[in-house]
Parts: sequence; structure tokens; C-alpha cells
Amino acid sequence: MEIEPDEENQEEDEHKDHPMELFGFLQEDQHHIQEFIAGVRRALIRKSITPQQICGLGKLLHGLQRLPLSTPGVDICVSIRNESAGSLSYQSVQLTESSFELLSGGAEYGPAGSDSYTGFSFLVEVGGFRDDRMFVEVEDWLSGFVGSICDDEQEFEVDDQGEALDWHEEVVEDYWEKLDSEY
Repeated sequence: MEIEPDEENQEEDEHKDHPMELFGFLQEDQHHIQEFIAGVRRALIRKSITPQQICGLGKLLHGLQRLPLSTPGVDICVSIRNESAGSLSYQSVQLTESSFELLSGGAEYGPAGSDSYTGFSFLVEVGGFRDDRMFVEVEDWLSGFVGSICDDEQEFEVDDQGEALDWHEEVVEDYWEKLDSEY
């Protein structure tokens, strides 16, 4: 979905001729994104958090707060891995300027080899695509992920492949109201 900027809300000169790009979220997703933002903020007070993790979560937060607008230059992935005898499981959140993805899965290792699986996947893209996941499934997944990244005992990684962000770029309009609704 693309929306032309209002005259009052024109972007800086280099963005004036480009329509604002919106992710394909539904209005009802706003609540889950707001809860996720609050959870990321709670993770920032972990005693074991590293400077790299703080920077990465800051970029994630910036991109999340701008949703459903795309954030130019953002490409951040926050992931959790758990390994035990013969198995690996993971959860990850990735936000780029064109996609928002929640993913979990893992692998089981045995004498005959390994078997990998995807346990959960939720993808929303700029331009209107949104997986058909139920709101409750997304809410439960995000709640579990937030619990893990807020747990001082749980290690997590941040992979920042993005460019420099415009930290002063503010959202001056509520674009959630312009999105489609489930109802």
C-alpha cells in the first residue's frame, strides 16, 4: 500500500516525489506491535545486555515505532538460540525496510542425520501482503519472545545489516487508521 504524503507532512526534499510505503498489517495488529515495543523497552534494562545489543534493539525500536510505515535503511534481526543434546531451537524477529518476519523452528540431530523444521512463521511485507495467522497466535508468539529476551539468563544475538538510520525522522500521522481491518 502506498500513500502520498499530505502537503503538511511532506518528507524532506529527497523524499517528496516518493510515496510513503506501508506494510500490509491490519488495524488489529497495532495492539500487538505496541505490546512488542513495550517488551523491547523492558529488554533494554537487562543487567547482561551488551552495547551491540542496545544499539540493535534501538534500531528495532525505531523501526517498530514507525510502523506501519517502512523505515529506510533498517535491516535488523534479533534471534534466540537454544541448544541441548541432539537438538537446536530458535526464534527470530527480522525487520527490514520491506518486511517484518517472526520465525521459529529448529533441528533434531540423530545418528542418521538431521531434520530441520519451521514451527511458526508470520510475514508482513510492504505493499500489502500479510500472512493469514490468527491474532492470538501472533500475540502468543510475541509474548514468548519478549519473555525470552527480557530473561537475563537467555542469550540473544543481534544482526544489523542495515544502513545509517535517520533518527530524526518522525511519524506525524497515525497510519494504522488507514489500514484494512479484519472486521
